[in-house]
Amino acid sequence: MKSLSIFLAGFIAVLLSSCSTTPKPNYQQATESDLVQADVSLGVLKQLDAGHVDRARKIAMIPVFSGMDSARFDSIHGLVSLTPEEKEEWTKVARETLDYMLRHTDECDSRDLTVQAGMRGLRYFLTEPDDVRRLDELSGRLETHKP
Repeated sequence: MKSLSIFLAGFIAVLLSSCSTTPKPNYQQATESDLVQADVSLGVLKQLDAGHVDRARKIAMIPVFSGMDSARFDSIHGLVSLTPEEKEEWTKVARETLDYMLRHTDECDSRDLTVQAGMRGLRYFLTEPDDVRRLDELSGRLETHKP
C-alpha cells in the first residue's frame, strides 16, 4: 500500500510538472510598443520639418508621460514589482521631466490628459521634500497658465 501511495504521488508530480510551461516572451506587446514609438518619432520629425518645435516637444513628451504613469499604475496595482534600481531610474527620469516641464511650462496644459498622466507619474516617483516643493511650484504655474 505504501509503495502504491509513493507511486501515485510520483505519477501526479510528473503529470503536474509536464503541464507547466515556461512563459513565452510577449512579442506582440513589444511589436505594438515599437509601432507606437515609431509613430511618435515620425510625428516629431514632421513637426520639426515644418518648423513647429513646440508641437514636436509636446509629441515627444507623450511617451515620457505615459511611461511614468504606466509604471506608477502597474506598481500600485501589483502588476509589476519595480526593483530598487528600476525605481531609481524612474525617479531620475521623473526629475529630468520635472526640470523640463519647469523650463517649458508655457507649452504644458494641465487640461491635457497626457500632462495629467505625467503629473501622476511625477507625484508617485518624486517624494523627496525638494522634489515635492518643485512639483507644487509646477502645479501652481500650470494652474495660472492655460495656453
